[in-house]
Amino acid sequence: MDHGWDGFYTSLKRLSRFHSIVETGRTDYEILYTGTLPNDMRFQLHHAESDHSIAFKQRYTTPQTVRVSNNGIDIRPKLAASDLDIADSDTCGTHIYTGGDQTVQVKLTGDPSCDVTVKLTNTVKGWARYSLSVDEFFEQDGPTTFVDNVANVLKIDVTRVRITSVERGSTIIGLSVEASN
Repeated sequence: MDHGWDGFYTSLKRLSRFHSIVETGRTDYEILYTGTLPNDMRFQLHHAESDHSIAFKQRYTTPQTVRVSNNGIDIRPKLAASDLDIADSDTCGTHIYTGGDQTVQVKLTGDPSCDVTVKLTNTVKGWARYSLSVDEFFEQDGPTTFVDNVANVLKIDVTRVRITSVERGSTIIGLSVEASN
């Protein structure tokens, strides 16, 4: 129960906390919700060894883009030319955002400095198709060049442009352009 109410809404004097017990070393956790997800969530792995980790996945029902940060520092989503997954060698906050099914998979470690925030952001989404293979796209430093070109055409900062997916079939690139602050 919260300290105050305004009609049907709480005053949010205290933020809600949802503690869970998890087994480290697993990457198959899926967090399911029965209601609307908050726009801003914080995740930590307490009382675990620094080298222990988990990965979890959650699905969003809104078409916004997910931004992940560790201690306030934004982390770009992991991109790969083939099927991708969170690896043991990945660091805290490494994440894979799949725009097609609106899911994000995030890695948490037991390191005390691992304090991950997952936040929804307003974006404009789009797709582009290249007539070259996905392997050729990555060999030619395609992600960096693509982001630089989109930012240059739109005359915006490159930090607002993100590649959300790279798919086969020529090469289909999903992108999002975040709203300015």
